[in-house]
Amino acid sequence: MKRTSMIRIAEADVEDAREFLTLEAKCFSMRFSSNTLYYWRPIVDYCWAFKAVDRHRIVGGVIAMPTRDDRVYVNSLFVDSGYRRSGIGSRLLARVLELKPSRGFVLDVKTEGSFLQEFYERRGFKRAHVARDYYRDGTTRIIMERE
Repeated sequence: MKRTSMIRIAEADVEDAREFLTLEAKCFSMRFSSNTLYYWRPIVDYCWAFKAVDRHRIVGGVIAMPTRDDRVYVNSLFVDSGYRRSGIGSRLLARVLELKPSRGFVLDVKTEGSFLQEFYERRGFKRAHVARDYYRDGTTRIIMERE
C-alpha cells in the first residue's frame, strides 16, 4: 500500500481525459480507445468528475451525473490497484456526497455480497432493487440508494 497522506482530491478537467479514462479502463478491465475521448467533454461540462492525485499522477477517480429525477448517479468509482484499501475511494465518494441533490444518490454494483456492496452500505447506501442475470455474463445488478 502506498503512503496516501499527500494525495489530494480535486476536480478533473479537460486536460485529465486520457490519464483519467485510461486508469478507469484499467481498473474495470475495459479497453481504452482514444476514439472515446470525446465522451470526456460532456462529463466535465455537465457532470462531476473528481480525481485523486499523488504528486502529478492520477491514482483514482469518480464520475457522478445528475438524473432526471433530481438525484445524483454515481457512475464510476475507481482506485489504482497499488493504492486500494488506503481510504482514497472513501475520500472520492465523500466528495460526491458533498453535492446536495434533492432526492439523494443512486448507484449500482455488479455482484451480490461483493466488497463494493459492503463499501457502499457502510457509507449509508441501501439496497433498493436486485436484477438477477442482468449483465451478459449472467451476474446480478444491485441498485443502491442513499437519501
